[in-house]
Order: sequence, then C-alpha cells, then structure tokens
Amino acid sequence: MKKFLKHLFIVSKKYKESELAKKGLEKQIKKVKFISFKKPKRWLIEKELKVLEGKVSDVLSKEAEILRLGREESDKTIELKSRIGELEMELRHAVRIGEEDKEKISQLSLSLDEMKKAFGNRFEREKRIKELEKRVITTAKKRKEFSVLGSQIKNLEEKYNALKEKGIGKEKLAAVKEKIESLKYRLASVS
Repeated sequence: MKKFLKHLFIVSKKYKESELAKKGLEKQIKKVKFISFKKPKRWLIEKELKVLEGKVSDVLSKEAEILRLGREESDKTIELKSRIGELEMELRHAVRIGEEDKEKISQLSLSLDEMKKAFGNRFEREKRIKELEKRVITTAKKRKEFSVLGSQIKNLEEKYNALKEKGIGKEKLAAVKEKIESLKYRLASVS
C-alpha cells in the first residue's frame, strides 16, 4: 500500500508540473498574439517566439515524463493481474476446504478488493495517458503551423516595406497588406 501511495504522489506531482507548464505556454501564446496585432519590431517577435518554443518544449517534456511513468506501470499491471489471480485462487481454496479461519478469508477478500481498485485506477491512468498523447501531438502540430505562419508574416512584412521604399503603387501594397492581415488572423485562430 505504501508503494502505491508513493507512486500516486509522484504521478500527481508530475501532473501538476505539467499543468503549470501548460498555463505558462498559454500565457506566452496570448502574449505573442497580442504582440503580432501591433506593429512589432522584428527582434521582439523573434524573442517572443523563442520564449514560446521554450514553453512548448517544457510542456512536451513534462507530458513525456507522465507518459514514461504510465509505460512503467504497464509492467506493474501485469504483476497486479498475477497477484489478483493468486489471491482469488487462495480465496477459492479457503472456501472449498471450509476453513473456519474467517479472519484470513476476510483479509484475503480485503486484499483482493484493494488490488482490484488499484487495477481499475490503472485503466483510468492509461486512458488519461492516451488523451495526453493526443494533446502532445496536437500541440506539436499547432507549434509547427504557428512557426510557419510567423515566418510567412515576417517575409511579407519585409516585402511590403521593400515595395513601399521602391514607391510601388498603393494597389499592390494594399494586396500585400491584406495578405499580412489574413495571415495574422490565421495565426490568432491557430492558438
């Protein structure tokens, strides 16, 4: 029972760390969105994107730690199944022989119930791990799309400024400006 509680404490600690990292990531995404709607300096966007990459890496590493713990538990699940089978056999044997030692039967029943509860919690944990894997994949896809859109916006802004300096007509400049705004809108919707 001590091992189970210790393991439960470790998993809950890792889960809390993961949640904190996700909150930090969300704050950084909001900050990048806010900055992108202004007319930011190039260095500021690059700085904030680097911070964002760090936050995404932190979230991914925390999620990977939780996944690693879950995979280690699958061996324990096999061990638990085996132990449950042994306890059930002992219980059947005790009933068949008709032992009058009801205390032992009661203890075996309690142990069996505890093992079944622990086994049920493992199924819930594995389900949560699969959900976390989906979230990690989704976050990675969003990060990639976010990065691509950011570089497209940067390139178009450079092109816009170059065309403006050359004195290109307002119609062409408006088309480029419209494309920049469209990409900024997509960038905001991605996060």
